[in-house]
Amino acid sequence: MNISVSLTPALVDMIKAKVEGGLYRSTSDVVREALRLLERADRQEADYGEHLRRAWNEGVESGDAGPLDFAELKKAARLTPEHVTRAMNDVVDAVGSEPNEFSSAASRQVLSRVEW
Repeated sequence: MNISVSLTPALVDMIKAKVEGGLYRSTSDVVREALRLLERADRQEADYGEHLRRAWNEGVESGDAGPLDFAELKKAARLTPEHVTRAMNDVVDAVGSEPNEFSSAASRQVLSRVEW
């Protein structure tokens, strides 16, 4: 099936360069590949949208996180990796847990021990 499309001069030059460079045998091959890439990008975008919807629903279903202290949030946002590492090591020493086993209470301890 033949379809006629109008392209900008820049797109025509790009297609010609691909064919002349030997990457593709014809302008049709270039256009087919471009459409395959567009289809893949559309599919990835749809998959990511579904991922975001699932994450949103999981967050909603997990319930209220409780009150939010904006002053503490600002402090946490200003932390450097060194601050966090030092505080986490202090808490690990104090509660005898590995960092990946921290509870919410232990996480609050980390923030309270950070040297500002």
